Amino acid sequence: MSKRSNIKNFIESTFTKQISAHITSSRKQGEFATFPTGLHDSLKKVLIDQGISSLYTHQQDAFQSIKAGKNTLLVSRTASGKTLSFFLPVLDDYIQTNANFSVMLFYPTKALTRDQESTFGSLMSAVKYSGKIGTFDGDTPRDERQRIQRSSDFILTNPDMLHSGILPNHNRKWKSLLSRLKYIILDEVHIYRGSFGSHVANVFRRLQRVCEIHGSNPVFICSSATVGNPGNHVHALFNKEFTIIDNDGSPQSKKDLYLINPPLVESHGHAFYRKGPGSISIPLIREATKQNVRTICFCRARQEVERLHRSVIDGFPEFRESIKPYRGGLLPNERRSLEKKLASGEINTIITTNALELGIDIGDLELCILSGHPGTIASFWQQAGRVGRKDNNSTIVYIAKDTPIDQFLVNHEDFITTAPVE
Repeated sequence: MSKRSNIKNFIESTFTKQISAHITSSRKQGEFATFPTGLHDSLKKVLIDQGISSLYTHQQDAFQSIKAGKNTLLVSRTASGKTLSFFLPVLDDYIQTNANFSVMLFYPTKALTRDQESTFGSLMSAVKYSGKIGTFDGDTPRDERQRIQRSSDFILTNPDMLHSGILPNHNRKWKSLLSRLKYIILDEVHIYRGSFGSHVANVFRRLQRVCEIHGSNPVFICSSATVGNPGNHVHALFNKEFTIIDNDGSPQSKKDLYLINPPLVESHGHAFYRKGPGSISIPLIREATKQNVRTICFCRARQEVERLHRSVIDGFPEFRESIKPYRGGLLPNERRSLEKKLASGEINTIITTNALELGIDIGDLELCILSGHPGTIASFWQQAGRVGRKDNNSTIVYIAKDTPIDQFLVNHEDFITTAPVE
């Protein structure tokens, strides 16, 4: 019996009375297309060496749209190859153009930025363009910042650094890069909503004005797995018309979603109260670790992450090296080390805040635990999408807290599966 079957049996036998719903999504076959006409031979070789002999249909469509110089928004589910969708045509253009241009790539979290730097760096190194990429964020040392300003053509950064570090110095330190800027890429564009989104929109209006001063007119490329009104959203952000590609051709693995409501118990004063999510997550994490089922557990706050981690390893010292907490506030080298160990499989289980919610490829995780509702349906499916990557079947467990929204969701499973993302 497989590890996944074992953990499903454990969930169904141990928490029988607490399971309010079990939802299964069936496997979906992918829709494929041949490599685009004109794709550089060196890139074809890199893809074939990585075991990629064809593209998904949405990747093909994105390639054609971006190569035609159109502002492009790609909307497809998690683990559908969005990174390759926008980076392949940009790198192909970079290889085949005589005059080097520059590219700015924006990501909302440092973890995602570093993950993408590794992905892009390996792809660029394979086609002999190593050293032309760099990450410019709060963790970047001063000497590395100077190297990036002087010689990098691909800059991975975030809107905060654009606002505080790049735009104020556009005429002194960044003139060369901005004058050659051809593409602006924003991953996880759904993050830029509400008041935060309005601030980011103004920063990008400012970037566009600065680009005009320096003689460039960059193409915008955006992507997201969870956005309810993609066209209106990106138009409001950038005041530009976009070509929207939403024909997701990627395959979908089988997923089992369990909604679990911790039991009501009677106190010594004869009042009833509901147990916390730890009554479910602690034994589940321990069992998954024993069975070597690679697991990620999401919590709402840093303190909750630390408390859950301490509770899980309390009395189980053998779990100290295989179960780790991940949250904001860690030192840069601590974050890098955890991300590397998680991707390599050295860490079996990670307990985290939403810091690992977005896009980062953290390997073949099999079990996702949501300790309480993350706040939005978009975040719910982003967190659930951390498992089942690489076409592997996966299990998702949502554990309700004793709050009105959590209790509504755990007792109305149709809302989770049918409600549109925000």
